[in-house]
Amino acid sequence: MSRGRFRTWELVTVIAIIAALVVGYLLAVVLAPDGATFEGTDATVGAMLPAEPWAEPLFSPASYGPEVEAGLFAIQAAVGGVVLGFLLGRLTRRVPPDATEE
Repeated sequence: MSRGRFRTWELVTVIAIIAALVVGYLLAVVLAPDGATFEGTDATVGAMLPAEPWAEPLFSPASYGPEVEAGLFAIQAAVGGVVLGFLLGRLTRRVPPDATEE
């Protein structure tokens, strides 16, 4: 019987966390000043920094268009996902010590 209560408690906890996240999001939207723009930090800081570059890029994908930049970002995300999946698979698929001694 305690197992059923534990699952109910888990469900209540997950629902409470989701409700808190939704309420927090709604509060942020409601309490935001009129006309507020939610710009990313790149756009905000880019306007604040001086225009003189410190270094030259080795490769500039912007000269070929935004599709190349998006493609490079997608490839980077895919490689990271494959590496993370491989490492998680290796960590969770370890052979127990008893199985090696036969």
